[in-house]
Amino acid sequence: MELYSTVLSKDRGSLGLLFELNSILGVVLAFYTTLFVFSGRSKVQNEQFLGLEKFVWIQSMLCCGALVCIPLTFLCFWIMELRIKYRKNKNSSIKEGGSL
Repeated sequence: MELYSTVLSKDRGSLGLLFELNSILGVVLAFYTTLFVFSGRSKVQNEQFLGLEKFVWIQSMLCCGALVCIPLTFLCFWIMELRIKYRKNKNSSIKEGGSL
């Protein structure tokens, strides 16, 4: 959606709102599925639905993996930003004739 609005210089409009709501609904559903699995209510009684139970379990594990990756990604970007700021400060002090 962002690519469409940028390339064609169009406003996102209601279609953009639809995509945003879809993303929010997906996140809410992923958290609900994870809580459902860890509460122990996801055990099926009928043998036909064992594949569905496995699918829901895999989706909840993916959600847990994403929750682990979010802080790691935040930490990596924070460290990169600190390094960039340090290099800019170091270069500006060298240009001004100051010492480190």
